[in-house]
Amino acid sequence: MINYNATDDALTTISSTTKDVLAEMQAEFLEEMIRPLNKPLTQADLEYAFTYLLDHADFSKLFIQYNSYTEWIQIFKAIYQNSFDNTLVKTLDPESQQLVYAYHAGGIYFLLRQWFKDGNQKTPKELAVLALNVINKEYPF
Repeated sequence: MINYNATDDALTTISSTTKDVLAEMQAEFLEEMIRPLNKPLTQADLEYAFTYLLDHADFSKLFIQYNSYTEWIQIFKAIYQNSFDNTLVKTLDPESQQLVYAYHAGGIYFLLRQWFKDGNQKTPKELAVLALNVINKEYPF
């Protein structure tokens, strides 16, 4: 006779272990993506980030597909709070800060999503130039 409770427990353990591994992979992925953000981001930094995403395309696609828009906003909130001395964001009220995070998260999320959907026809350098031209700034953040 099959002990369904034991089977359920084993599946729960496997599921938890898988989630732990995925969470660890995601944390490492984010750490690598955030690493160049200890200073104002340049075109070279964006090229590095886009190259990293392209080099890890399978995981990048999963990350984009399975992370909600809300999680992307939290990522940009963490980037702003931990990596920049951003005077503009610091002068805003909390609701306006959240809108700034949402603005950047949405733009990057959909830019990356479309880039992968189109088969990465643009190089990381071309994508970095495009991103900088869209916001018409030397530094994107």
